[in-house]
Amino acid sequence: SRLIVPGCTPCRLALLPALTHAATRGPASQIALLSATNATPTAAEVVRGDFNTDFHPVLHGLLRAPNDHPAWYRLQLSKDWNSASPPLLVIGGASRWRMVAYLPPDYAARAVTAYSADLDPRFSRHALVLELPRDLRAGQPLYVELGDPGQTQPIHARIAEYDAYQIGDLHHVRVSVFFMSVQVAMLLVILCLWIILRDRVFVYFIGYVCAQLFYN
Repeated sequence: SRLIVPGCTPCRLALLPALTHAATRGPASQIALLSATNATPTAAEVVRGDFNTDFHPVLHGLLRAPNDHPAWYRLQLSKDWNSASPPLLVIGGASRWRMVAYLPPDYAARAVTAYSADLDPRFSRHALVLELPRDLRAGQPLYVELGDPGQTQPIHARIAEYDAYQIGDLHHVRVSVFFMSVQVAMLLVILCLWIILRDRVFVYFIGYVCAQLFYN
């Protein structure tokens, strides 16, 4: 029989739709990929709009840069942002990768990873979250550059409402803390059993649970 440990990755994946449902509110966003061109675009040229006609829609909503050169993506709202809650650019699945965002109004380059010290402390690190201007208009571009040098694992991006995303993020943190607490409790119980019985199997299990905690 297969041993299922509370707090393992399959358990979290089963709960993920419930945790992220609240974060999907807000106007729909459109994602486009810069197609291959004869010239290698610079950041200044892309942000200036020199390659606007070379962007083509991405239907699946996944971002990747599998080649040996960066990939440029453009995100735009389908209608003006009119919510009282500010919009957020949410990049999920980028736990090991670097990306550079060029956001209005100044479109200054901002390189971020899950380990960046300047990420917004109001949100957890299970996604990269960048706050956008409240007056974000339909068609106003957000640019994301991926690839350092290549990124085969796809990530997903969306524009979410601050209040709705924060609710989903808090649920994510609470469930993660609950699962980790269960694992710590199991670790203490198994440690007590090992002290009493001195069975080497318990040592192996303690190592397994410690590896799970370290991974989480």
